[in-house]
Amino acid sequence: MTVIPASELRAHTAAILRRVEAGEEFEVLRDDRPIARIVPLRRRGSWVPATEMVSELTRLGRDTTGLADELHETLAETTDDI
Repeated sequence: MTVIPASELRAHTAAILRRVEAGEEFEVLRDDRPIARIVPLRRRGSWVPATEMVSELTRLGRDTTGLADELHETLAETTDDI
């Protein structure tokens, strides 16, 4: 992640946004303190692999609903060979 001062963002907004669009991430500092992160958005309609979704649910913390286990079980029952 590239770290830049807020003044650089203000002076080069268009160029920085082009870099974000290309996939780069920025952390913006004010008075040497992080105040914002600029990251690319996922494209609408893109599929997230099921394994990535289960990993994200795991990262979020203990699942008290059982959803992560249910999704993990469902993965074994699905196929990409249609």
